[in-house]
Amino acid sequence: MNALRRKFAARHEVKIDPQERLPVELMQIIFRMLDPEDVLRVARVSKSWHHICRGDFKLRATARRQLIIRQSQPTIAHKVKQFLKNKWTQFIHSIYRPPGDRSSYNLVYMNYHN
Repeated sequence: MNALRRKFAARHEVKIDPQERLPVELMQIIFRMLDPEDVLRVARVSKSWHHICRGDFKLRATARRQLIIRQSQPTIAHKVKQFLKNKWTQFIHSIYRPPGDRSSYNLVYMNYHN
């Protein structure tokens, strides 16, 4: 019977929210020890954790600073857009020559027709 009980317990582990067991003040102290990026993650875990972070001045200030830093950094989409724009500009400049400059045109024309 004990083996069956252990097998069942292993598959159906009971998850306990630390907030149910710990006082809010202790949770705030623990959260203050986290990196700013982790404070943002913790605030998104649940509504109760979000309220714990919002209720503490230091945690709220840390989260705001991190959000400002995040917003000042370009996003991946922006970086990709800039990269493609730069590559496209280089490509256009490589194929376009001002009127009268036929150096690359003559080379291509001669290779194609010979």
